[in-house]
Amino acid sequence: RAIAYKAKGNLSKAVDDYTKAIELKPDETDWYLARADIYDKQKALDLAISDLTAVIRLKPSSNLYRKRGVAFTKGYDWGRAIADFENALKLDQNDYNALLGLALAHEGNGEFEIAMTLYAKCIVLKPADERGYWFRGAAYTTKNNWEHAIQDYTRAIEIRSDDADLYCRRALAYRTSGQQVAAIADYTEAIRLNPRNPEYTFNRASVYSARKEFSKAVLDLDVAIGLSVKEPRYYFFRGIADLNQNKYDAAIKDLGSAMRLKPDWDAGLLWLGIANARKGDRIHALLYLRKCLRLTTNENNRKQAQEEIDKLHGHGVSGPLNNRSVHGIEPFTVLSGR
Repeated sequence: RAIAYKAKGNLSKAVDDYTKAIELKPDETDWYLARADIYDKQKALDLAISDLTAVIRLKPSSNLYRKRGVAFTKGYDWGRAIADFENALKLDQNDYNALLGLALAHEGNGEFEIAMTLYAKCIVLKPADERGYWFRGAAYTTKNNWEHAIQDYTRAIEIRSDDADLYCRRALAYRTSGQQVAAIADYTEAIRLNPRNPEYTFNRASVYSARKEFSKAVLDLDVAIGLSVKEPRYYFFRGIADLNQNKYDAAIKDLGSAMRLKPDWDAGLLWLGIANARKGDRIHALLYLRKCLRLTTNENNRKQAQEEIDKLHGHGVSGPLNNRSVHGIEPFTVLSGR
């Protein structure tokens, strides 16, 4: 019955039934594993780890140590994760997933050189598995080593050319290293492979904006908003792109939409104030800028809001942005991390 409940998505009742089954037959490892899987889906890591520990006591194996190591990794308990992955490898030295997990755990623990050595071992053990290159490339990005990150992502793409996320990750490395055209090409491929992911379109818009191709950025942000109408960042950055084209009414409308979705957002208040100032609406500009000053904990936002207020008090309402791009503060957030 627990299996049926799980298949229907009624996880709480499935857990209840597995618990009753375990009480009746406490040596049945499959029931602990099934319950641990549900706890993992419910993000109840401590309970999942407890069940995996019970199974390891009954029947230790490389697979079980690796599973618990993954659970410890999800909880950022790097020390215990390392111990479990090492135990898994003692039982099966060719357990690729345990070796990869060990590398990730050492990286998470701040032991970069050890992690890189282990990633290299992963690649030797399974050169046709893209994950060794993928994860090592991601590790290089944490050290701003974009050249090596690009090389590893390229190798991973050669192995698995249908993974949109790989293109997106390489695009970030290209973009951050100043190779904007290559970044746009990779984001475009990611969009082709997965056109329903608004983040890919959003990130391509960020590159267009950095290149001052604001009309293209707006088109991409139109698509992103169509895919995710409740994401305030998309409205915010479309407003910024509009502002850079001196389309003040459109900018104010989009920035207002962002603020309705995310009230008291200091960056939204700042740029809504700036947009109103550019339009010549001194009253609303001061209203938003002063509220930004009250709420912000960001020193750059505080400084810029105060500068805009000082201009307005001096009756020097700012005109068009001219050649000063809003992106001097790099407002776009591009995909990063794992």
